Amino acid sequence: MAVDRPNVPAADDELSDRELLRRFQAGHEAAFAAILRRHGTMVLRVCRRVLPRHEDAEDAFQATFLVLARKAGSVAWHDSIAAWLHAAAHRLAREARRGARPGGTSGRPAGPRRLGATPSPS
Repeated sequence: MAVDRPNVPAADDELSDRELLRRFQAGHEAAFAAILRRHGTMVLRVCRRVLPRHEDAEDAFQATFLVLARKAGSVAWHDSIAAWLHAAAHRLAREARRGARPGGTSGRPAGPRRLGATPSPS
């Protein structure tokens, strides 16, 4: 899956991740697109390292950004969210892999609801 590179004003590229999330919460969808463009490749690589099936990696990638969108206004973020995204993507991918194995915990890939234990940036 190629990460789409939407046309986002260059000014968004100069903002911190924290500010982009604040703008996203205020209704500026271009801010979330800037975060996706900034961190999408890294998140997809993390998911692909853990999950052998391309489709499963894409699912974990999407789930990671879904969790971010849901938590955008409820967490006190650092200027950069790269470490949080890496940890969330890795955790979701591991849970999906564990759920896909015979004898796995759920028999289906993990969704964002199971990511409640994702560490908050302090």
